[in-house]
Amino acid sequence: MIGLIVGLLSAILPQGLKFWQDSKDKKHELKLLELQMQAQSQGHTERLEEINTQADIKSDEAVYAAYKPMSQYPQTGIKWIDGVGALLVIGMSAFNTSVRPAIAYVFTGFYIYNRPNTWSGTDSDILLLVLGHFFGNRTMKKVFGKK
Repeated sequence: MIGLIVGLLSAILPQGLKFWQDSKDKKHELKLLELQMQAQSQGHTERLEEINTQADIKSDEAVYAAYKPMSQYPQTGIKWIDGVGALLVIGMSAFNTSVRPAIAYVFTGFYIYNRPNTWSGTDSDILLLVLGHFFGNRTMKKVFGKK
């Protein structure tokens, strides 16, 4: 009788150990797959952030293209043409840097000159829109990121 039990156990025990080992292996593989999916997801997020950063850099480069030094502009070799070109570049640079402040100053001047009680709600809204954009745009980008 004991021989029968030992014989049955010797036949069942290896199969039971095999099933137990197989279940452990499958759990391990699932854990590895989950970790790979997390790493892949993080990689996609990092790549998307890299693309956004590159777009911000290109946008900033386009904005500041007018501010490059005079030595980077093409020269003809004719002094008076190069002089006129330099004056145009300097004038355009001054114009580019003064547009937003000039608009803010003009609107603020109109507001002060006409006194706020003669303005309608729309006029005040326009003034606040211009001033808010002028003073808040760069601050908001720095505080909240460039998204």
